[in-house]
Amino acid sequence: MENKSKNILLVSGSGKNVGKTTFIQEIISQKQAKGITAVKISPHFHKITSGLIPVVSGEGWEIFRETNTRIQKDSSRFLRAGAKTSYYIQAEKTKTAEAYNELKKIIPKGSPAIIESAGIREFINPGVYVIVIAEENYSEKELEGELMKADLIVFSDKKQFYPDAGNIHFNNGWEINTQK
Repeated sequence: MENKSKNILLVSGSGKNVGKTTFIQEIISQKQAKGITAVKISPHFHKITSGLIPVVSGEGWEIFRETNTRIQKDSSRFLRAGAKTSYYIQAEKTKTAEAYNELKKIIPKGSPAIIESAGIREFINPGVYVIVIAEENYSEKELEGELMKADLIVFSDKKQFYPDAGNIHFNNGWEINTQK
C-alpha cells in the first residue's frame, strides 16, 4: 500500500444508491477546498456518454475527463457542484490499481481530490476515508473490515447526512473537523 495521500478523500458506501455522490456534491458545493478534482471509479463498463473525453487507457481500463454538466452521471454531478475537473474511470477489478496509478499522474500533486470508489481502499491510503451507510443497505458483517479502516462513518437517508459534509475540509490535506 502506498504512503498516506493527504490530498485524497476516498468515499465508499454500504451499497448502491446510499448517497455517496450526493455527499461528495455537498463537500464540493460547500467550498471545503478550492480546485477539487472529483473522480468516479466504476468496475462496470458503461456506454460512453457525450462529454466524456478519453484521456488515457490500458488493457481493461479507461480514464475519461467529464465535460458535460447536463446529464445525471456522477461525474457530471461533480462538475455541477463546482469541481474544477471531473474524471470517470471504468476498470476491471484486477486493473483498478493500474488505472489509479495513471490517475495520479493526471491530478496536480497535492491538490484536493475526492474519489468515489468501493474497490481501491485495499491499495491506497487516503488522507481521509469515509463510508456512507444507509440503513436499508447496511450489513455490518459485509462491511466489518471496511468499517475498521474508515476515518469517518456517515449515516444517510440519501438526502441528509450525519455527520454532515461540513465536517470535512481541506487544509494542505483532507481533515475531519471534530469540533463541529
